[in-house]
Amino acid sequence: MDLSQDKQKFIAQKTADQKKYREKRVKNNEAAKKCRQRQKNRSLEIERTNIELNKEMDSLKLVLQEKELKMKTIIEEHNRLQKEKDQTIKEQEERIKELENRLQK
Repeated sequence: MDLSQDKQKFIAQKTADQKKYREKRVKNNEAAKKCRQRQKNRSLEIERTNIELNKEMDSLKLVLQEKELKMKTIIEEHNRLQKEKDQTIKEQEERIKELENRLQK
């Protein structure tokens, strides 16, 4: 009878251990599933953020190109006006010299 009771205790302990092991595995699997889902969510959020940032960067590049073109146009206009001014000054100086020469005669 002692052998039978020992065998029953052993079987009962083994069954309890298996139950604990299964419960632990289930909890671990659930935790792993949640972890994978969080990683997937983070990855998707990073992708979305990256897409948004790329769109914003493209938009800013376009704005920069527009500003550079406007700046180039302004510089060209400034240079053109400066040349006109220089030419006008030269013409006026020549005219003054011409008038001075007439006065001296």
